[in-house]
Parts: sequence; structure tokens; C-alpha cells
Amino acid sequence: MSIKIEPPNKFSDFMISEALQVPQNNKLSTKQLTKEYSTRNTLASSKFDDTSDAGYLMKTSLQKSLRRIQMNKQSTMPIQEDYDESQDSNIINESFARNNYKIDDILEELSFELANENNAPSIRERLVNQSSKLLSEFAQQAQTNLNIPKSTQLDQNNYQKKSAADQIQDVVTPNRRGLKEALENGFLKRIINISEYIVAFNVWNFTRLFFYHLIFFYIGQGVIPLIMMFDKIHLANNLSFWKYNAHQSRFFFIQNGQWLAHLTMSTLMFMKYYHPFDYHIDLKNIYLEQFLFLNLQILIRSFIIAVRYGYSSNLRFALLKNQTQGGEFIAKDLLVVSWIHTHPAGLDLEIEAVLWRNQIEEEYFKLQFFEELLPVTYAKFTDSNFYEKEGNQFKMESLKKESKIYEKKLKLKQEQLKSFDPFNDDYEMFSLHAIKKTNQSKQLCSGRLIFREIGLFAGAHATTVKYFIIITSATKLFLPFIARYIEYGTFLGFDNWDSFLYQLLEIPSLGFLLIINYLFIIVGFVDFQRRVFLIKAVGSLINPFKENLELKYQVFPTVNMTEKHQIQQWFKLRLCAMDFGRKYMNRIFVYCSTFFGAYLFFVIILLLNFFEIIHFEFHLITYTLAVYDIFVVLGVILMMLYYGSIVNHQFIEHRMQLLKIKETFVFIKSHLKDIRAGKKFTGAYLKLFQRKYIQERDIKTQVQHKKQIKKIIEEIDCICERLQTDGEHQPLRLMGLKATYSLMNQIYTGLLTVAYAIIQKLVSGDNQN
Repeated sequence: MSIKIEPPNKFSDFMISEALQVPQNNKLSTKQLTKEYSTRNTLASSKFDDTSDAGYLMKTSLQKSLRRIQMNKQSTMPIQEDYDESQDSNIINESFARNNYKIDDILEELSFELANENNAPSIRERLVNQSSKLLSEFAQQAQTNLNIPKSTQLDQNNYQKKSAADQIQDVVTPNRRGLKEALENGFLKRIINISEYIVAFNVWNFTRLFFYHLIFFYIGQGVIPLIMMFDKIHLANNLSFWKYNAHQSRFFFIQNGQWLAHLTMSTLMFMKYYHPFDYHIDLKNIYLEQFLFLNLQILIRSFIIAVRYGYSSNLRFALLKNQTQGGEFIAKDLLVVSWIHTHPAGLDLEIEAVLWRNQIEEEYFKLQFFEELLPVTYAKFTDSNFYEKEGNQFKMESLKKESKIYEKKLKLKQEQLKSFDPFNDDYEMFSLHAIKKTNQSKQLCSGRLIFREIGLFAGAHATTVKYFIIITSATKLFLPFIARYIEYGTFLGFDNWDSFLYQLLEIPSLGFLLIINYLFIIVGFVDFQRRVFLIKAVGSLINPFKENLELKYQVFPTVNMTEKHQIQQWFKLRLCAMDFGRKYMNRIFVYCSTFFGAYLFFVIILLLNFFEIIHFEFHLITYTLAVYDIFVVLGVILMMLYYGSIVNHQFIEHRMQLLKIKETFVFIKSHLKDIRAGKKFTGAYLKLFQRKYIQERDIKTQVQHKKQIKKIIEEIDCICERLQTDGEHQPLRLMGLKATYSLMNQIYTGLLTVAYAIIQKLVSGDNQN
């Protein structure tokens, strides 16, 4: 049995009006048809009750179409009082199928209302352009989820044996869950992705989530009534506050365990100072500063989570509010899981977003190289399903091993070179791929897939920080014991049960908070480091002579710069590199800027107190905990500034590289006769570019080649001007500051000055004593 699907040519009122039709050989009685049609109208009204804001939008659209459904009902199902129901001869006609769910009206109005809700007119244009494709995919996916058998003779025989009720179930009634999933997977999720391409910060969402999490750590599930005042219970479930969710069981138990531990510690600390009961709580040698710094970590943790949801799109946040989501849906908002943990699937989503933001058409985003690529590299650059095939499953360890093998191969190739003739030999010792001598490579590769491989390359070379985070957190936990040892000569300093209980609860609770909070500081270091690898790898694509590059960048081929459009495609690749992962990058900027400001305030207070400009009496544990965090946080931020300076310096490096290429083309234009005649040169750039003009000398005249070279030079000038503008106005920033080497020098000078003043103060104090 077949389902006729005719994708529309435009975004009209009847987009899928012919989709999901039922053939005429399935006959049902009038009574059964009436009952089934009523059931299906009810289903159409309530079908999306549990799909969050999609359900609300669907209902709004359905209210507009139900009147038409009811009007058509009488004409599509005439009731015959004297009809013999046993004959089952009523025909489910095309009008019945056409009115089924009013899918065309629903999807059209859903898409436009979503666009209006997000206040993004560009989304509407995007949806209009892709409507035919998206809705066709939806119809095809819905078809696979319908319980309608294929139209075969065996199926028809089986249908004759079935009861009327079974026919209704199998022929007319679709698999409700399957159809719902088809809509969600085939259409709604695509709209979610498009809406998330526009990175915007929602202050109201941030404020609510910040207070929800902050209050939860003090009163636990008592925050549920507050959530219900502004949102729905589903949000509490997705935040792992209330309902146990099998997809988030770990977070549910950890968060509630933290709440109980913090509740106990807060109660003990309250009873120590206020004595509400006759029983005395001493908390011997448990510093009040310990409890205060614990609450500071809770404040930081709540801030980090709130920023995450502040950058969620309106639609995605609405889905969290209105329906309990699974772990996979929630994980897409997690910085570490979706961004720092490098995987092709995660990169594909961000690449799609960056292509859309920079208005790059993937169909025309192709690059061609001078070299003949290795078979594996060519497959990765051309096959979007490479990692889904058997034997090619992505593993980061395998990628790291492959990179090391390539680097060793290049190093061995360069070491084995005994002699080199610059006139007759090519510069293949600096290329992993073979440079063809007779003809240019005709391999055309997808820019999207090339960028994906560069992203994976950056992730493979990024520093592993998990051990650093564990050691840093463990050291912070051990600081109170060190302070007790200095003051009392013992690491514990207590022997009463309440102090033991407090310390036993603090270690796991604070330890988890420290690991998570330090992680979100250090991920900024990882992100900036990856951006260095990313932008340098993109720059290596326009460097024919890679001798001055690090070995790991020499594994990349060279873009065919003798074609104007290829230089344009490279520049598009560079635009993607700078804009890659904007949503996560903005979150990292907010985290690091806030932490930097907070800990800089600590530094100022401590320095003013140290130089006796202000007078505060701080305990030893206060100095110990504050100074430790200052070194960790500010140290990481300084490293981020250093990597940001390298990224911004690439604006200059790439301009210089393009100017070298321009100079080569100027030379070629001036000596084009010798170039076409095949005269030998020693320059790496000349030797590589010359092949094109020798190959085409029988096809194009010298005048045509000069015009072509002139266009290339003009294109290079335009790109250099754009790079200069972007370097000045759209560089990589941190805390609003442009990361540059001059800024780093100023910071280092300031730190050395402060260090010198502190040493001088300490020395003068010792002399006075």
C-alpha cells in the first residue's frame, strides 16, 4: 500500500495537501468512519499537549483550521441511515486525507509564529527557502512511522481477514508516537537549530535561573513553589530539582545530595552562633571563612548555570519549561559535553550555524588543492558520512595517533633528504601530500568537511586539563588542614563529632563545586588554545612553502591560489574559524570576565590592606584561600590573553602571507612570457604557480592570463583590506579588551611592579623588627 507524497513548490496554504492519502480499496462502514473521524479530530486537538511550546503553537493553528475541518466533515462523510454496516463499503476519499490533521496549515503557521516569536526576520526567509525540503523530509519520515502496510496482494488478502476495528487501527490511525517523533525530528528540531544560530542573551531567563539554583542550595525542593509562580514543573524536572528522571539520575542525586549536605552544614553553623536549642554545637576549629568560601562557590555555580540558560534560544528554553526532556536534549546546552569534548556530531551543528551566520552557501563552498591528497584525507574532505561507516568510527585517541604518524612521516622525509636542487626539484619535503608534476589536482573538496577536519585537528592537539583540575581542587580542599597545622600543630585540630561531621560533608560537597567551577574557568584556556590551532591551520592552507610552519601544520595541503574564487573560498573558511562556536565563546567571555573582575577586587582589597592603606583584620585561612584562588583564576586568564594575542596576531600574519602571494603574481605578470615558456625558477611559490600557466598556454593567450592575474591581485587587495578592518574592529576580546602582545607586556610590567613593591615592603618590615 503506497502513500502519495507531493512536495510543494512554494510556501502556500496547501503544502502537503496530497500527502498521507489512503487508497480507495480500504472500505469502512459509515458508523466506523464517523467514530474514527471524531477520534482523529480529537487527536488533532490534543495531539501536541505534551510537546511544550510546540503544542501551544499547534493548538493556535488548529483553532483556525478546525472550523474548516468541521465544514468539510459533512461533505466527506455523508451518513446513510439505511446503509448496511456489514458491507463496509464506504470509501475513505481524498478529502478525508486532505483534512487529516491539517498538516499543511499547522506547519506553515508554526514556522511563521516561531520566526515572529524570536524576533528574527532572517529566520522567516531561511524557513521559506528551505520549506519545501524540510516538509518533504517530514512527510517522508512521517510515512515511515505510519502503520499502513504496503500495497501487495498478500497485504490485501490479510486485510480481508481482519476485522473492521483492525482495519481502522492499521489503515487509518497512524502511530501517534511515531508521527509525533517525525514532526519533532523532521521539522521542529531544525527550527530549533536555526533559532539558535542567532546568539542573544536573555536577561530574564538568566535572572530566574540564577535565583532558582541559588535558593535550591539553601531550601532544596522548597524552591518548587517559586518556580511554579513563573514557570512550570517541567523546568524543575529538567533542572533535576524535583522529579527523578532516568536520563538525569546522576545529576538528580548529586544536586539533592549537595543540598542536604549544605543544609546540614548551614544548620550546624547557625546553631554554633545562635544556640536555638539547649544542646551546644561547638564546631571546634572549623573556620567561619570555610563556610563563607563554600557559599561563594555556590554563588559561582549558580551564576555559571544561569549564564548557560541565558544564552538558550527562546524556543529551546520554552521546550525546557513545558516538557520534561531527556538527557540528550539537555546535554546540547552543556559547554563541556557539546563543545570542549570534540566530536564530529557536535562540530557539525556549530559548522551549520557558522555557515548560516556568514551567509555561506554550502553547495558552492568548495576548495581545490595543488597536491594530490592522500586517499584517507580525500575521503574525509568529500564524504560527509565518513565517520559513520564501519571501521571509521571516530575516536579521539585514533586521531591523535594518526596525527603523530603523519608528523613522524614528514620529519623522516625531511631528514632523509641528502641534497636538494632548487632548480629541478620541488619542495615536496614540506608537504605530506604528493605534488603532481604533470597536471594540477582536479580533486574538489567540501569546505564544510575541510573545516570539520580542522576542528577535529584542533581538538586533538588541545591540552588535557582533567588532571590539572583534579589537583587544583584537591589542593584547595587541603588548605584548611594546612592552616590548622600552622596554627595548632595538627591537621585536624578537633575531636568532637560536630566538627568531624561538618568536615566530612564539606569535602565531597565543596570538592564537586570546585571541580565544576574550576572546569568552567579552565575551559576558556582550552577554547582559546584550540582557536590558535584552528586559525593557524587555516593559515597553512595558503602557504605553499611550509618550512617556517610547525610540523603539525605541514600536514595540510595548499589551496590552489591561481584561481580567484579559490582565494575567496579560503577567506570564507577563515571567517568561519573566527566565528566558530560563538554561543559557547560568548559564555566563556562572560564567565572569565566576571571571575576576573571578582578576583581582581580581592587582589585590590588584599593589597590595600597589606600596604596599610585600609585596615581589615583577616584570618590566616582568608589569606590562604583568597590568594590561592587569585593565582589559579588570574593565571588561567593570563594564559587566555596570551592565546588570544596569538589569534589576533594571525590577522597580520595572514595579510603578510597574502602580500607574498601578491608579490609572486606581480612578478609572474611582469615575466609572463618566460613563465609560459617553462623557464626554471628557484622560488617555491613560482615553481608551484608556474604549472598552471604552462598547462594552459595552449588554451589561453598571454593577454587572458594577464587579465586573470589582475583579478587575483585585486581580490587579494580586497581580502587584505578586510583583514585589516576585522583585526581592528572584530578581534578576539576578553573582558572587553583586545588581546594583543602590547597588552600582555603592560600586564607583565604591572605584575612585576606589584611584586617588587611587596618584596620591598616585606624587607623593610623585617628590618624594622
